[in-house]
Amino acid sequence: MVEDLEILVQDELFKVPRRTKLIHLQILSGTKATPMAALKVQRNNEMIEEAAMGNGPIDAAYKCIERSSVRSSS
Repeated sequence: MVEDLEILVQDELFKVPRRTKLIHLQILSGTKATPMAALKVQRNNEMIEEAAMGNGPIDAAYKCIERSSVRSSS
């Protein structure tokens, strides 16, 4: 009985709450294009859209994520 309770509690402790959902991600990159990214996420019933340029497409995507995090916490 106690072991069953411990298992149930551990299961709940290790569940990660899903607060952010990726709706859309678009990346632009090319030999003569400025790397850019745009994303749309839903966080706590709020839609957040961001766009950014970067040193490469991955950098641009990370900047979008960072901006969306800062924007939703303010």
